[in-house]
Amino acid sequence: MQDPQAVGTGAKCAIHPERTATRTCSRCGNFTCDECNALGRESLCPACRALTGGETFPFTRDNFSFDAIWNYSFERWKQEWVMLSVCVLIFFAASTIASIFSSVFQSIGQAIIGQRFGTAGIIYVTVIATVASQAIAIVAQGPFQMGIIRILIDVLNGKKADIGRILTQLPKLGRYIVQMILVQLMVIVPLALYVLTLMVIALVISGTELTDVGHWDRAFRGAGIAVLVVGLLVIFPFIFYVTLPLTFANMELVYGDASPVESIRRSFQIANGFRTTIFGFAFIGGLVALVGFLACCIGILPAYALTYMLLVGLYLALRNGSGLPAPVES
Repeated sequence: MQDPQAVGTGAKCAIHPERTATRTCSRCGNFTCDECNALGRESLCPACRALTGGETFPFTRDNFSFDAIWNYSFERWKQEWVMLSVCVLIFFAASTIASIFSSVFQSIGQAIIGQRFGTAGIIYVTVIATVASQAIAIVAQGPFQMGIIRILIDVLNGKKADIGRILTQLPKLGRYIVQMILVQLMVIVPLALYVLTLMVIALVISGTELTDVGHWDRAFRGAGIAVLVVGLLVIFPFIFYVTLPLTFANMELVYGDASPVESIRRSFQIANGFRTTIFGFAFIGGLVALVGFLACCIGILPAYALTYMLLVGLYLALRNGSGLPAPVES
């Protein structure tokens, strides 16, 4: 297998310009000679080794396996699980506060408007409250979610879990919001319209009037439910193809310091040819999170950290050797 960090003839070492480069630094992308990369044993240039303590994530898209990433991530997690759990707790706290605020907003709206406009008013309030809840969640969770990604990348690259880093991504909140809006437009809105269309078809087949909200349950019987099930099975390939790469969009926003559109484009480049692998990692991660939840709920904090670390580890492996620009330290 060809070394993804090997370079062709003609390139010169960034530190020793009189020498021919034989590799590139996996962190900054600079050319390195045999002396700088210790005859190929080091993937980092001397400057990056000094900055990171000499450790870096060891896997690439051409050289990884589930067992390798799991074992590496688990070892790093065992060393830092306490601080990582604290980071997750902070993230959950921000999410809970946002959820409570959204619920109060929705309840008040339903109580006031529902009394005046009846069922139709409650439906309108619910829709508006749902959109508002999403907006609140994005703003409240975004900085902490990106902060956790930054800390997990640090840990996977051999650093300590520094809880002080959890708000270092706050300046990217604007880009994060734009990115999430784009994702909503790409996935959530089309899916919502598609499901709504299926429901209308099911209502028509069941003979239920659209305005007869109290009897919409008729659509979930007989031929109506068959339409919904078949329709969802038809759309599954779209969900599989489009949504899996977007798992990496936030990570690329943090690590690659890309624009919202560019981070989405890069996420598809990173995931190209590995969608089944991403699904497998996400499935195993979900099982880990489930086990943590069943462990008296308290275990969800370290389990969530391990699950997320596994996905970030896959992201780093698939990014290495993908041809994308060197990551940006932030």
